[in-house]
Amino acid sequence: MTKQQFISQLEKAYASYLADIVLGKAFASIVLRGGKNDPVTTIELHEQMKFFQQSEKTETKSGWTIEWEEWNSKKFGRQQWPKSISVQEESDLLFLLKKEKETEVFKSAVQMLTEWKPELPQWISQNVRDILPLKEVWPSLKKVVDYLLVNDVKEFYLRSIPVPVHTKFVEDHGRVIVSLLKYLKPEKFSSQISDLESLLDLRRKSFLFTARWLDRDCAKTFTNNMVVLGITPEDLQVVNWKIDKVILTENETSLYQLPELKNTLALCSNGKTVSLLKNIPLLANTRLFYWGDMDDEGFLMLNHLRQFYPLAQSVMMDQPTLDLHEAEITIQPVKYKNIDMPGLKPSEYAAYKMLAERNGRLEQEQLQHLYISKCVTD
Repeated sequence: MTKQQFISQLEKAYASYLADIVLGKAFASIVLRGGKNDPVTTIELHEQMKFFQQSEKTETKSGWTIEWEEWNSKKFGRQQWPKSISVQEESDLLFLLKKEKETEVFKSAVQMLTEWKPELPQWISQNVRDILPLKEVWPSLKKVVDYLLVNDVKEFYLRSIPVPVHTKFVEDHGRVIVSLLKYLKPEKFSSQISDLESLLDLRRKSFLFTARWLDRDCAKTFTNNMVVLGITPEDLQVVNWKIDKVILTENETSLYQLPELKNTLALCSNGKTVSLLKNIPLLANTRLFYWGDMDDEGFLMLNHLRQFYPLAQSVMMDQPTLDLHEAEITIQPVKYKNIDMPGLKPSEYAAYKMLAERNGRLEQEQLQHLYISKCVTD
């Protein structure tokens, strides 16, 4: 076993030692495992003996305690060899790891934290690795936690909580703040929630879907001539636009591949965020189309969309599209999941299975422009 492997054992024991300090437990001796295999060569014998003896405890020096035993070797003759190696005292562990000063800083930090909240020793003992790295920010963390323990902040965004720290501080230290809040006030803060925004029921930045009017008259009538705009799911739920079609595209680039079309809105569903588009009257009351990449994720999104809108139609996601663009089919970077997709129609499922068999994909951007125009306007 190498010196670093011995140090790794000591580092692990050090973390337990720090926890014991917090809980007021006496130092427990540490027995080091392994590393005493018989040497094979004379050079190896001398190197290992030197390694063991360099850190051995003496009357004037701290270190590990070695119990020696006699070893009779045909190759090396009679030798002394370690029977056991242990660390008997706190000072020995700190000497071996060069942690004397660090431990004093740790003890000071623990004193500061327990004076702030006397009930914290158990939490500190479970989170000893956080104490020293955060030593410079504990004063600010205490202020934030004190404020959050007694104030309702659900009307604020994460970076607008009125605490005396920089705007990113709470976000940067969210994990520790969550842990402290749940420990100090479990009746208020759920143990099942690990996300700070959810734990505090904060307001969240609304997601913006990019939309493009394919009919400039609609842009004039409904959005003050804005042809391309960003719109939240909440706003989509209340708009009263009298139009005929909505085309959802998986990728934003594809919005601009679509030709002009009367009474039609194109909306980028951003792939996996399609779930944010459920319960939208505009989508339920118009002819709804979906155009995505022909790959595992694209068909999965189409299947998902039909859970909300069973009458939604796909466009350019079938076997004829694949046949025309055979040369553009590539290999997707991950294997197909091959999960059941009951929402797909036979022509869509046939295309999906063909691609799955070769782990292929046909991206929206690879389709011929004239083909796109023909499919959308037919």
